[in-house]
Amino acid sequence: MAGQPRPQACAEPDERIFRLHVAPFLGRLPITVLDKRAITQAVEKVRKATTDTDRDQRGLQATKALKLIRSFCGFAANKRDYIQRDPTIVHPGQPYRQQGQEG
Repeated sequence: MAGQPRPQACAEPDERIFRLHVAPFLGRLPITVLDKRAITQAVEKVRKATTDTDRDQRGLQATKALKLIRSFCGFAANKRDYIQRDPTIVHPGQPYRQQGQEG
């Protein structure tokens, strides 16, 4: 099934996670300025918002949100060249640096 569109039943939960948990924190940022810090902060906000130990809610939406962010960052970097580097991946041998950070 590689390269084929996802069935509608799979796309709906992704759209809901994006609408509820990703867009409020990252939706106004251009993809070209997304960096590890912004993504980490957004995922942490989702984790805090979806964790309630009294109701046995463990913040699993944060993991799903991160997977979705990784998916569209990978697509933007690898398939479309919208960005030069996927900010969700730290490449071996290269220390992570924020954009504009020197040496």
